[in-house]
Amino acid sequence: LWVFVLPGSAWIGSSTTHDAQVKEIFEQQFSLFAPSSIILKYNILGPMVEFTHAVPGAVWAILAPLQLNPVARKKDGGLIHKAAGRLMLAAAATLMVGYSMIDANSLYADAVDFHGHGGGLAEAADTFNASWLGGVMPPFNLGG
Repeated sequence: LWVFVLPGSAWIGSSTTHDAQVKEIFEQQFSLFAPSSIILKYNILGPMVEFTHAVPGAVWAILAPLQLNPVARKKDGGLIHKAAGRLMLAAAATLMVGYSMIDANSLYADAVDFHGHGGGLAEAADTFNASWLGGVMPPFNLGG
């Protein structure tokens, strides 16, 4: 639900006041984990990315557990399950439209926010890949 509340990535780019507040809060509370650009970089495209990527992603994530719930799957002859599944499919398709805008503008986290280095987890995965898998997977860090 952080998409709608804090940091409210669904609203990034809709108001310079909101973006400034998010930047201030993020830099005070979460700068240990990532720079504020991790969410604020999308504001260069206006609110379209949020409405075509963040919001559908949140809808998809909220509905996913419902699809696995046996009670919801049986309720009303599976009607809720089917409707939620169709909504998830529509959300996923819309989410990919937003991702295509992110991709077209090269707004990847490892490139924009981490300067080619995806962080410790990506580094660990690259090390595991090189040491144990013979380098069969592509690198997680853009720098290799």
